[in-house]
Amino acid sequence: MRSYPLRAMSVCERYLVPFTLKDGPIPLDDKTFALSNQIGSPILTYGSILRGSDLPDLFAGDIVKSNGNLYQVSYHRGLVGRNLEEPKDILYLSVGNYEIVSNIYNREEDSNKKQTSFPYKYKDNIFYIQDIYGVHGDKLAVNINGGMLMDITDVQQYAGIRDADKKLVFFGDYGIYFEDGQLISNVNGETSNITKGGKF
Repeated sequence: MRSYPLRAMSVCERYLVPFTLKDGPIPLDDKTFALSNQIGSPILTYGSILRGSDLPDLFAGDIVKSNGNLYQVSYHRGLVGRNLEEPKDILYLSVGNYEIVSNIYNREEDSNKKQTSFPYKYKDNIFYIQDIYGVHGDKLAVNINGGMLMDITDVQQYAGIRDADKKLVFFGDYGIYFEDGQLISNVNGETSNITKGGKF
């Protein structure tokens, strides 16, 4: 997979809404957007967008419980949990080893968890979520190079890391994908767990 779920907070009711590119995130202004393929979509804020992964319903910012301890999920080379009482205690997430306790937290106080620009790549073109202005079926309309139609399945999401040349790395580059929320690279049959310090 080259693109994974995101989640953003609504402006009025202040609840969290998961979405993907197929939901058609289109800008209303420079701070807000709506999901053109979701009937009755609330107005959402770009500044509240948080990453998901292949783990169902789990996103950065969530609080999870494992073995009696509480962890806040963050995105650093993959989704990991940090013990709320012992920050050096890291929980590598996998299906069945945690329970989601809460998925709402104060974004104003936790601004280090925000990422307001999410780069994507289509072939050699890099664009941002704010550049999307429409979705029709499996085609994404993006406002770059005078406007482009892209196959959603060929759009790559930024993986949150850079390569040795300091270039942005996207899912699919270096065979990178999510497995249990962790970044895995598979190059020439050699698998490496980037979340746990592996190289690619």
